Amino acid sequence: MYKNSNRLYRIDEHSILTPELVKSVISKYSMNLRGVHGAAHWMRVRKNGMILVEETGADRAVVELFALFHDSQRKNDGWDEGHGERGAKFALKLRKKKLFELSDSAFDKLYEACCGHTMGGYNPEDITIATCSDADRLDLERVGITPNPEKLCTKAACNPELILWSKMQVNRWESNMRLDWNEQKRNNNNKGVRSLLLRFADSCVVNLRCFR
Repeated sequence: MYKNSNRLYRIDEHSILTPELVKSVISKYSMNLRGVHGAAHWMRVRKNGMILVEETGADRAVVELFALFHDSQRKNDGWDEGHGERGAKFALKLRKKKLFELSDSAFDKLYEACCGHTMGGYNPEDITIATCSDADRLDLERVGITPNPEKLCTKAACNPELILWSKMQVNRWESNMRLDWNEQKRNNNNKGVRSLLLRFADSCVVNLRCFR
């Protein structure tokens, strides 16, 4: 079902994510980019979202931006009640700087999705916000939790095949990230994953193994 999903990782001319925008978010992330709420999580949420968008008809731009911003302003990997709202406000700041363009109505959905994802039992009626929420929840396997269909918002996300596939993506990502991390340490004087991600932002194409 998801055999051809690699193309959904591609950040191409149809994506609202630009090198400048991605780099701006990465540069303001205060925690470990390799952590459970770091860049690997953002990119898997984006891929989950792109798969769901094809079935739910949600606003692709909002879902992509949600993936990038929703955990971008965390202060810790534990309970951080205000991180969703901080991410939303950060998105507003970068929107004012013209780093991305979104209609007022679409931005309102992005803002609500970022703020709402921190609330337990959140079940929005809007299909775009619901898709954002499910894209995030489908990545719970990274912390050893299998997504519960009863807590997912869309019918598409409840598909057992997609839930299983999302688990496989976590395992694949972690394996590839370790390979790239070790290679980076050997070849680039231990500059680390931030350098990898900034090179990704510069190219605006997900061409590293760990982003495929």
